[in-house]
Amino acid sequence: MALTKITNDGVKGLSIDSNGLVDFTNSVYISRFRLTSNWTTNDTITAWGGYNRSKQVQTIGTAVTVSSGIFTFPATGIWKVTVQARVLSVSGDSTVGCAISATDDNSTYTDYGFTSEGDASGTSTGSLFAEEFINVDNVSNVKVLIKGQSISSGSLIYGTTDDTRTQVVFERITVSQ
Repeated sequence: MALTKITNDGVKGLSIDSNGLVDFTNSVYISRFRLTSNWTTNDTITAWGGYNRSKQVQTIGTAVTVSSGIFTFPATGIWKVTVQARVLSVSGDSTVGCAISATDDNSTYTDYGFTSEGDASGTSTGSLFAEEFINVDNVSNVKVLIKGQSISSGSLIYGTTDDTRTQVVFERITVSQ
């Protein structure tokens, strides 16, 4: 026997199937974006796009949106923001990095998560990973952007339309605090 909870406004809020699997239909949000071209500047990354392979999940629930590199959340809550990046560091560039930056006034951004990779003695490729939890208590004011950092001439963060070399993932974990 399945159990379904319907809210006062007629929206399905929770169901448990006969196997005990819980479905929180209206509370799961996941949005993924990939870098569509190589990024070579120490600034807000703006070349974000969607996924084009049939089995890659891009969005579950209402999507996070992006405009000029600034990500806007569709709902309040604690959001996990994860950046995975493939980078190239050329000789003499000790690091190539990216930062997760957030604002709570829709104006002033602060770096929260930072990751870097590099080798000052030679050319190298590497992978970056940064993760941060953002308390989105106001969807008009709390926003996130991803910045390239410490990128010298010839170094880059890889992006392509063919596969996923660099991506940012947004996942709503729970209600805002």
